[in-house]
Amino acid sequence: MVGHSYAWSSITARNADEMAAHIDGWNQIYQQLSDKPFKGLSAKVSLPGLEIFREVTNLPIVKTGISPAGTLTFAIPLVKRGAISFSGCPMVANEIMTIASSGAWSFLTRGHADVVTICVKKEVLGEYSLDLSLEVQAARMTQSHGGVILGAQEKVDGLRAVLTAMFDALMENPQILQLPHLRKKMTAELLIALHSTIDCGGGGRMTETIREKLDLIEHVKQYLCERSDTPVTVYEVCRELSVSRRNLQYCFSKVLGVSPYQYLRAFRLTGARRELQRSDPKAGSITQAATNWGFWHLSRFAQDYRRMFGELPSETLLHAR
Repeated sequence: MVGHSYAWSSITARNADEMAAHIDGWNQIYQQLSDKPFKGLSAKVSLPGLEIFREVTNLPIVKTGISPAGTLTFAIPLVKRGAISFSGCPMVANEIMTIASSGAWSFLTRGHADVVTICVKKEVLGEYSLDLSLEVQAARMTQSHGGVILGAQEKVDGLRAVLTAMFDALMENPQILQLPHLRKKMTAELLIALHSTIDCGGGGRMTETIREKLDLIEHVKQYLCERSDTPVTVYEVCRELSVSRRNLQYCFSKVLGVSPYQYLRAFRLTGARRELQRSDPKAGSITQAATNWGFWHLSRFAQDYRRMFGELPSETLLHAR
């Protein structure tokens, strides 16, 4: 949460939920899309009026959330090995994602990703600008689904260099945050580099076709959440939303990089895991959690679960809170 104090923390995450929980104040939901073991690193630094966090993930994952009120948010991939999409827009090397105050967003990685997010209060942002060009441009490009700014390659590389140096230094010696003059220098270098990048940037992009695909995916998510206690098939989704199977397949493949079946399966496995995590270790039932989420073949459920989360359902239950 963006505030007035300073802090540093980092975690190694074993699942997408741990990654989401590490960044508070964003109403985040992370959904793993692969059945392979998840490995992630989440690091965040808080400065007065500013929060920067870095997330490194090894698998396809879709993230949704809402940015904090009174802020502008910018995100930039430090390393991009797999395809990355922001609100349905495939990103290229010199683009920056933007999110308006209290704006909803969706973010998809289809492989290894290393992304830094900068969330800054508007009044702090204004202190480092001679005019309102950055705030005006960001506000213009952050529509309901967010926007993507095309920056000059050398400016984007310069911003990446500042961010990489900052996180490398803090990982090695977090105590430097205790020095006021270094905190001030970090803030100034970062926001000046951000201003320079955005001031040279071009317009954002978001077509109606992309919006339609995002809306359909959001309707599917809402339908699944409303029926979390009932196993849902792809056929039922198509019937309920009056969409053809072919169109649904194309939409999920184009935006998320997975089939509707893969998405539903990952959604159900994640649901079973969250139920086990909330259960009493002494009274919880793996069979009950599995069947509640539509898994009737228990040995196959255990195999799929272990492949996706790197542990057996019994291990999750044993460490449940």
